[in-house]
Amino acid sequence: MTRKSLHLLALVCAAVLVSSCDKELKPDRKGVFIASGGKLMELKSIALDSDFTPEGFTISYFATEPPSVKQSDFYFILYGEYQVSDLKGFARRGTRWEIDSSQSGLNQTIETLGMKGEPEMQKCRFTKPLELGTYVLEAQQGGATLSFAFTVSSGY
Repeated sequence: MTRKSLHLLALVCAAVLVSSCDKELKPDRKGVFIASGGKLMELKSIALDSDFTPEGFTISYFATEPPSVKQSDFYFILYGEYQVSDLKGFARRGTRWEIDSSQSGLNQTIETLGMKGEPEMQKCRFTKPLELGTYVLEAQQGGATLSFAFTVSSGY
C-alpha cells in the first residue's frame, strides 16, 4: 500500500511540475531582446544622429545595420527598468537610415504586458502586423532614451 502511495505521489508531483513549466522564452540577463522563431536575440542600443536639411529642419538617422525579423513572428522582451516610449519608421537613403516622417501613429500599435512570474520583465508586441521596413523602438531607462533598430522582412 505504501509503495502504491509513493508511486501515486511521484506521478502527481511530476504532473504538477510539467504543467507549471513555462515554455516562454526568457532572457538570463537584463537588456532588450527580440524573441523570434523560438530564439532570443539581444538588441544593442544604437546612436541616433541628426543632420540639418537645406531647409533648416533636423533629420534623425543611424548608419548601423539593424537585425532582421520575420513579419508577424516576433516580439520584444524588456528586462530591467525600461519603459517603451515610441516607435518610429526609418527609410534607407544612401548608406544610412533616415527617419520617415510619412509614418505616424506607430506607437498606437504597441502593446506592453507583464510576464507571468517575472516582475522585472515586460513583453512588447504589436496589435497589428508592422509593414515591411526598418523601425526604431525607443525606451526610457532612467533619464535616458535608448533606441533599438530592427528590420521587418518577409523572411530571413
